[in-house]
Amino acid sequence: MKHLKDISLVLILAFTFFIGLNVTNAGVPKKEENLIRYSESAAILEYLFVYDCKLDKEFNKFDYEYNLICSPNTDKVKMTYRAASLYSTVNVDNTENLTNGSVITLTVTSKLGQKNDYKLTMRYSNSKLIYTILIVVIIIIIVLAIAALVLY
Repeated sequence: MKHLKDISLVLILAFTFFIGLNVTNAGVPKKEENLIRYSESAAILEYLFVYDCKLDKEFNKFDYEYNLICSPNTDKVKMTYRAASLYSTVNVDNTENLTNGSVITLTVTSKLGQKNDYKLTMRYSNSKLIYTILIVVIIIIIVLAIAALVLY
């Protein structure tokens, strides 16, 4: 019984270590990525991640407009971001009471006053509509198959 406790403790510690390692390294550039030091005049985002929604294209620090694809019941957005320069600040507006077509703006301001706005336009996904149509088509096929079996 003592060995079972020891084994379970080792498994818990190993699991916690690997989960913690993954959380700690979240958003950190990979070793092989080329890290560029940005000056005080840089007003760009290095990293952007939106929870429970996805960007319509891969994030690029020099692309300033994105569609944000969210489920229809989404009315607020949580995100993680990082400015490319330690000297820059990021201001986010309008992340709550959102509807289809709402625009979230992330304004990156450099120490020297230069600004860039990243605009995320919220778009509701129509995945529920696709699933509803698919279910209706399947029901029609089943009804037709039953009718064909009954008639023959």
